[in-house]
Amino acid sequence: MQVSVGSLEEAGERVSFQLQIRSKNSQNPNSDTVLLDVPVRAEAQVELRGNSFPASLVVVSEEGDREEDGSDSWGPKVEHTYELHNNGPGAVRSLRLDISLPGQSQPSDPLYLLDVQPQGGLQCAPQPLLNPLK
Repeated sequence: MQVSVGSLEEAGERVSFQLQIRSKNSQNPNSDTVLLDVPVRAEAQVELRGNSFPASLVVVSEEGDREEDGSDSWGPKVEHTYELHNNGPGAVRSLRLDISLPGQSQPSDPLYLLDVQPQGGLQCAPQPLLNPLK
């Protein structure tokens, strides 16, 4: 017996087969139907890539140097880019990625998340809220 199943990506956690034996025996040509559940497990290799621009940054400031009203006075901007790649062989439908970033470099130097730009149908929920300076 050979069985082929198409669209396994949409099968969920199991595939069900209805089986029945048919024979040339005239007294009992058909057996009872039996439901056979076969568990399905798919694997995917997911890779997270990222970079920062600038790659490194040294900021030297003193308490009195900072102006309280403009975001430009809070120091240079650092951009972090993250890419999530599915190297297969299976598809990934539900994935959660938590990225933790520091909230301050020193007690007097807060770090603010200014913007999140998801691509490819991703949903992001930044916490705390974006850009508290606005």
